[in-house]
Amino acid sequence: MGRRSQLAVGGALLGMALLVVAGCSSGGNTAPSTAQTVASSGSATATPLDARSTAWFDELCPGLVQAASLLSGVGGTAPTGSQQDIVGAVRQASTVIGDTATKLAALPPPTFSGGEQVATGVVGAMQSASTQMTTSGDTFGAIDPADAAALQAGRTTLQTELLTSLGFLRDLGKIDPAVTSEIAKIPSCSRLTS
Repeated sequence: MGRRSQLAVGGALLGMALLVVAGCSSGGNTAPSTAQTVASSGSATATPLDARSTAWFDELCPGLVQAASLLSGVGGTAPTGSQQDIVGAVRQASTVIGDTATKLAALPPPTFSGGEQVATGVVGAMQSASTQMTTSGDTFGAIDPADAAALQAGRTTLQTELLTSLGFLRDLGKIDPAVTSEIAKIPSCSRLTS
């Protein structure tokens, strides 16, 4: 894997989500990089993930990739889709995140140190994010499409609310960098770090 494989998966996931949702907004309001926190926390020697841990991330990563793809047209300051398209994308991403959380909740948590806490935090936060994203999308969808100023303000509010909803990705930044280097080797997770 290239230079980017050295990044912590949690930081890469958070960074990817923040870039997708926020786009390159001129406001400069992005959350601090989790990768910096994780990288400075030190790490143990990397050991391969067991099947249980691999299965958990093999369920998480495709859901995050799909949600990020759906939200790719939502961020930024220039409209890249109609109001209906944006609402549809947010609703679809919300469903993907909720379905992924449900699937993860049915799996045993990863076995690495702190894996149970990460799993509990991520699943609970994903469930909340799914609900909040649906509400945010519905609120944006209720704006009069003929009111350009209200649409722009609503778009800014939607972006802020999506960033808040996707804060669950910060829990992934709590994973030891040695473990994240192994997560990056899982084929379904490699798209998040490349």
